[in-house]
Amino acid sequence: MTSKTEHPTNYSEPRRPDESPSLGEKAPGTPFLVVGLTYLAILAVACLAVAGLLYLVR
Repeated sequence: MTSKTEHPTNYSEPRRPDESPSLGEKAPGTPFLVVGLTYLAILAVACLAVAGLLYLVR
């Protein structure tokens, strides 16, 4: 009595109609772009916060 387990990263099996493709399947570079831009946005906000703090302290 063995049962086959489904793995979400198994792309060899056909997809059910109710499942939408992941972001990486639609556009392969998109996840990296989203992570990179989010990182830059957080870094920019942190730099502005430090600059504002230094401006107020001075």
